[in-house]
Amino acid sequence: FLSLIPHAISAISAIAHHL
Repeated sequence: FLSLIPHAISAISAIAHHL
């Protein structure tokens, strides 16, 4: 589960940067 946390943050960061 801990491995999914940084992946989720990376995805959110990518989306925020795209916006």
